[in-house]
Amino acid sequence: MCPVGFDGPRCQQAKHSFRGNGWAWFEPLTKCKSSHTSLELMTTKDSGLVLYQGPIADLSEADAEDFMMLEMKNGYPLLRMNLGSGETKLTIDGRDRHGVVRQGKLSDGRWHRVDVFTSGKVRHLTACLVY
Repeated sequence: MCPVGFDGPRCQQAKHSFRGNGWAWFEPLTKCKSSHTSLELMTTKDSGLVLYQGPIADLSEADAEDFMMLEMKNGYPLLRMNLGSGETKLTIDGRDRHGVVRQGKLSDGRWHRVDVFTSGKVRHLTACLVY
């Protein structure tokens, strides 16, 4: 039996709520050539930072610039990454290739799952953002 706010086979904390400028600190994600990061979120805000992994201090030119950032922009997810070969940006705006809105905003106050799949090396990065 897990205490309130904890869930899963090891009673890990599964949910965090923020009202304003809150944040949570977790162990870093594993760096590897291929990865899958999944999270569920509920928000009514169109813009804001959802997940950031990377340096938290000023870097020198010799330091690695690897980072992954998932944010909300205008109600849709925006993924920014750099794994050593330059920044890659992936965004979804809910429109199909003809410009017709097919998917509503994630800022509707309902639960949404966001999956980030990466596959790549230092010189080439392929990422897929699914929600």
